[in-house]
Amino acid sequence: MKSIYIYILPLFIFSFSSYAFDKCKGEESNGIKSGKWVCFYDAGGLKEEGEYRSGKKEGYWKLYHDNGILAAEGNYENSQEKGNWKFYDDNGKMIFEQNY
Repeated sequence: MKSIYIYILPLFIFSFSSYAFDKCKGEESNGIKSGKWVCFYDAGGLKEEGEYRSGKKEGYWKLYHDNGILAAEGNYENSQEKGNWKFYDDNGKMIFEQNY
């Protein structure tokens, strides 16, 4: 059961965070996302933050629970998770790590 949880949780977090949010702020160049971007929950709390290059997620990103506590952190390369990612429960305790 634990191994199923390890594979389902990242899919849930990242598929949810991949949707286009209308509460995001960041830089664009010729209509393409670039530079630092931040997205917010409807209530105003920080949802995720990181950088885009040529419209793709790149580098270090942080995702947050709706209570403001860090939910996940790791790197993207060409909008794909890359390397070691850490996942946290809504109290901030690390629950597992995943290598992509």
